[in-house]
Amino acid sequence: MRPVIYYIMMVVAAAAIGMFFVAQHSRHVSIGYELTHLRQQRGRLLEERRRLRLQIAERSEYDQLIRAAREYGLDLRPPGADRQNRP
Repeated sequence: MRPVIYYIMMVVAAAAIGMFFVAQHSRHVSIGYELTHLRQQRGRLLEERRRLRLQIAERSEYDQLIRAAREYGLDLRPPGADRQNRP
């Protein structure tokens, strides 16, 4: 009877070890997918940050240009505005 108990214990231990390794492999694959997703998201966010910084730079340059024009007393009417009032 004892050899049967040892055999059953060995089978249960082997199954538990096998399940542990399968669970670890599954977790590893899951982390790999998550890492890929996060890398793609990081790329999109870096591109958005670059685009937003460019917009900020363009607007600040425009604001500086408007301030300089006002300091020199330049007319800030849109192009062609004087033509609209002509007959």
